[in-house]
Amino acid sequence: ICFRMPAVPAKVRELIESCTSKRMITSILALMVFCVLILMLEEIAEESETKGDYDVKTIAISNKPKDDAKVDETCFEKEPFDVLTSCVKCTEFEKKAIKSNHCVSTGFYDRLRCTTSGSLSFRPCTPGPSYRSLVFFFFTSLAVAILSGVVALQRKAHLDRYAYTRVQNY
Repeated sequence: ICFRMPAVPAKVRELIESCTSKRMITSILALMVFCVLILMLEEIAEESETKGDYDVKTIAISNKPKDDAKVDETCFEKEPFDVLTSCVKCTEFEKKAIKSNHCVSTGFYDRLRCTTSGSLSFRPCTPGPSYRSLVFFFFTSLAVAILSGVVALQRKAHLDRYAYTRVQNY
């Protein structure tokens, strides 16, 4: 039984013929190395962001209010307040086990102390993008732009040489 391959367009055939196997293998290896570098940088960025996480027990104890302070979830709506900690990420323990009201909507919260009553309060907040993630996306965008520019310039030079040799042959 013989299978017929579909016809390959002329431009694709020229592109494949103009690219040597050495150049193809080099390009594939360079692309693989670039992908591995991106994955390694992403892993490093994730590890550095989660380095500040604590043990669940430590977080649960540290989030407990002191004996002299009451917790009033809505005191910040009625009276002035001071922000003790700003936009802290809720732990998995707070989200799943305790199911805190301040962690349900955004996953982040502000810890406040109301000035008149002296009670603690928590309110949900929406964090901005972290500096590390912005730097990571900037770096990857810059790397992809530079790599694309270099590949485009090399391809243009190769096609110019190819066109010049074809003109010489006629």
